[in-house]
Amino acid sequence: MAIDYSSREKQTKEFFEFLSQHTTMTIDLHLIKHESLFDRSKSLKFTIAQNVRLTDAFRVLKRENLYWKNDKRHENVYWSWSKSQKLNIAFVDDLIETNLFKSEGHLALIQTSKSKYQSLFLLDRYVSDEELKDIQRVLRDKYNGDVGALSPYQLKRLVGFVNTKYSDGFVVRLDFKGSRVLEVKTILSKDKNTDIKSHATYGCISYIKKTWLDFDTGDESQTDMKYALYLMGQGYTDEEVKERLLRESRDIHTRKGQYVDEYLERTIKKSREYLRMNTLRPKRVRS
Repeated sequence: MAIDYSSREKQTKEFFEFLSQHTTMTIDLHLIKHESLFDRSKSLKFTIAQNVRLTDAFRVLKRENLYWKNDKRHENVYWSWSKSQKLNIAFVDDLIETNLFKSEGHLALIQTSKSKYQSLFLLDRYVSDEELKDIQRVLRDKYNGDVGALSPYQLKRLVGFVNTKYSDGFVVRLDFKGSRVLEVKTILSKDKNTDIKSHATYGCISYIKKTWLDFDTGDESQTDMKYALYLMGQGYTDEEVKERLLRESRDIHTRKGQYVDEYLERTIKKSREYLRMNTLRPKRVRS
């Protein structure tokens, strides 16, 4: 009996149709096998099609039977902008400032897991690779995104497909659509020495000044604990602490593999317990 993927297919079609209203760029389509998400040395990544028009992309997905491969073989489906073209949409990976993004009405916010988001920003003109890198650097800093995802051709998860990295069967979805157009000239004229991050907020919390590297002892697990304690002291929730560690902790996916979530939950639980015990412990009074 054939599996009904109609609801997921509808999400993908609507996403491509939405993008096609804002750009003439072409895309490449990719598959990454499940095991490569935890062991990058396996490099099980395959390019399915190149220089595909957005209006043709859904047909390619159907032709290659990618919904079935995603469901039955746990192969993850990604897309990227094709090379050797001008680009008018910027990208920030693992964006944290989702409320700010939505309030400002930017182009698209794609939810890739229970707590992770990828974002697209519409520009007022087409730009070169190097210009886009500079633009994405400014946007990344303002909206608090992944520091290592500046490539114009960064792979992005595709709406309508299951993210097999986690066990909850989360289907990547288009969480928000907007229409704001950013002026390239204004973004590129930003003073590179200006601390743009200081204007961003994480919920009600000011952007923190320290990173995981500031606590590096040479022992990654010990550093994770120290950084978690620091973040908790700044008022971050457990979920927010987890996001920071996932993004900043050195080689955490290589170190912990498929057990990374369990490891982080233990680390956060121990950190909370440590804080609780030290808060309850009576202070010694000097005689």
